[in-house]
Amino acid sequence: MVVKLERGSLRGALLLAFLVLFQIPLLAQSMEDQFERYDLNTEITFTGELMNINLPPHGMVTLGLKRGEKLYILYVAPVWFYRELNPNIKIGDQLEIRGAKLYIPRYGPVFVVRSIRNFRTEEEIIFRTSNFKPLWKMRRGRFNP
Repeated sequence: MVVKLERGSLRGALLLAFLVLFQIPLLAQSMEDQFERYDLNTEITFTGELMNINLPPHGMVTLGLKRGEKLYILYVAPVWFYRELNPNIKIGDQLEIRGAKLYIPRYGPVFVVRSIRNFRTEEEIIFRTSNFKPLWKMRRGRFNP
C-alpha cells in the first residue's frame, strides 16, 4: 500500500517529528536537572534578612531574602534534599548567600544558591561541591565529579 502525502501534510509530519525528537525531551527534564547548571562568572555573595521559606510538596525550595528594600527569590535545592539536610534557619535570620544568576527558559533569570551562612547559628550550609555540582545529585547516585 502506498500513501501519498500532500505537501502541507508532509510539512506537518516533519514538524511533528522535530517536536518529538528535540522539544519534548527538553520539556521532560526534571526541575532538579534544570537547576543543575552553575555559572561561576555570575557568582556573587550578599547578605540579607530571611523573609520566607517556600517548601512545596515537590520541586525546588525557594527562600525570600530581603536586602534593602528589595526581596530576592533564591532557588536552593530540591525539597527532599532540603528536608534531609534540615538546616537551622528561621524567618528573621541574617544570612550570607553565595550563588549565581542563571537563565532557565521555563523560569527566566533565577538565582541559585551555592551556600548559606547563618549569622545567628554561625553555621554554613553547603548545597554544591567545590566543582559547583549539586550535592543532591550525589544522593541520587547520579553524581559525576
